[in-house]
Amino acid sequence: MISSLKRKLEAAEMRRDTLKKKMADYDIVAGIEAQAIAKLSEKVVEERKLVDAEIRISLLFLMLLFEKPSKILKTSEDLSIDRFIARVIPGLSLD
Repeated sequence: MISSLKRKLEAAEMRRDTLKKKMADYDIVAGIEAQAIAKLSEKVVEERKLVDAEIRISLLFLMLLFEKPSKILKTSEDLSIDRFIARVIPGLSLD
């Protein structure tokens, strides 16, 4: 009976050690995946900034087409692309 319990204990310890190793392997994989996701997120943020800049530049050109240059340059408030968007393209927001 004691030898049977010893074998069960040894088997349980082996399973525990195997599970610990698997958990460590999974932690390594999860860490690598987290790093990859973080890098992709950074790229997405940078891409969004570029797209936002392209949209703002395009809208600035539209502003120049729709408004008189003297009015555009009158005040910094007139230069607000967001105000222009609200006037010319209702419902569109860059936020």
